Amino acid sequence: MPSVLRYGVQLNGDWPLARIKSALLELLSRHPALCVVFTENVHLNSSSRARDLELFRKTGVPAGGYYVQSAVIPTDLPVHTVNLSLAADQSRALFNLVKESESNEFGLGESPRLRVTLAKTSIRHSILILSIDHIVSDGFSLGILREELNSLLTGCDNSTLPTPGFSYLEFAGWQSLALSENFFASDVLYWERSWAKFASARVAVGDLPFSLQSDSVVENEYDRVNTWCAEDESDAIRHSARTANITLFTFFLAALAVVLSEYTGKARIAVWCHFANRMRPHTGRSIGYFANTHLLGIDLSNHPTGAELLEQVSKDVLKSLAHQALPLPALWKALGRTPRVGDATVLLDIRKTENTFRTQDPLDASLTSIDVPGPVLPRYSKFGIYVTHNDKAFMISAEYVRSKFSRVGVEQFLKDLRLVLSSISANPNARVLGKILLDLPNPRRHYAQPEPMEDFIQF
Repeated sequence: MPSVLRYGVQLNGDWPLARIKSALLELLSRHPALCVVFTENVHLNSSSRARDLELFRKTGVPAGGYYVQSAVIPTDLPVHTVNLSLAADQSRALFNLVKESESNEFGLGESPRLRVTLAKTSIRHSILILSIDHIVSDGFSLGILREELNSLLTGCDNSTLPTPGFSYLEFAGWQSLALSENFFASDVLYWERSWAKFASARVAVGDLPFSLQSDSVVENEYDRVNTWCAEDESDAIRHSARTANITLFTFFLAALAVVLSEYTGKARIAVWCHFANRMRPHTGRSIGYFANTHLLGIDLSNHPTGAELLEQVSKDVLKSLAHQALPLPALWKALGRTPRVGDATVLLDIRKTENTFRTQDPLDASLTSIDVPGPVLPRYSKFGIYVTHNDKAFMISAEYVRSKFSRVGVEQFLKDLRLVLSSISANPNARVLGKILLDLPNPRRHYAQPEPMEDFIQF
């Protein structure tokens, strides 16, 4: 996963620095997870450290108890200010500014776990950039941060904001206790059965026809391709999802499975998905890393219609949601094995963006959430599909390892995904396989050898 989460706000009008700092400090006081420091557990038996660290290096399964979390709430917050109003290419200047800010990882003892940059782009416009340590925040948290920071900046009183409730530190303590008491036994059984059925359905790099044969050892250089669905396409997708009584995530997952099946020739497809894991009481308003990632399988062997596939995927998603609380490393630990590092290829994520907010006081100003230009950050997967949407349209992004995939092939993949989305929306009673992608030029050809996907490390 990326080491940081990035959030940007375009500030229009007169925004005193003191007001910005005050809103950010209020946000930190509401969410102690953003101020967590990690100190080494001095009571830990050091004899097993080398063995545990080697296990983590090989499998990604951590041994608990190495570090102790505590919150250190700051009384001041450094804001890096820079004037870009005279820059010939402001977009490039912003890109370099973000790249420099995110080049240094957060130290374990660093608090707060966010860095703030304020870039002035003109007399009446600035861009506020937050780089947040991903270890204490997830995508769901970013939505909470966006909503609360925008409200605090525009003059909303803290007392009118929803109470955060169950903090991430409290959740971490509960989760540690739950793991020690075998609380997740039924979840382990569910995912064990799912892996038995869909382990071989994962999509390896070589399964995709636009993969490249490359000797490059650079695995952390990512690129991105974006495509916007037209407003009428987006309206049709939303209407179809409402008609089928399913979520947008389910709709996109079903369409993605169709494209992957056509491209790979696999009748079963397994996609990595993020689960918010906000089922515990009062976690819906807290910032922290609650999310879990699991492999979700889709079986297309019965050649379903669009409507049948949507119903099937919806049921599969609902079943998985009931077992989302299990952390993935705990599953590997329970099973005593883990897929070899690098097997993960395809991941799907979807979230909504926000609109413009105006201040609630005489200050003549407004703010708009924006996408900040910056380098594509390394991800958990080698090829990921990320969907963002506002009230009008969907943007579908593919983020991928540059040395592993052809950009032209990625662009074609996104075109085919849009085609499948539109086809299911327009005619849900048609079969989804064998018809929609007939124009593909030999989609199942391979430029690279398929990777073994049932190769596990025992421990």
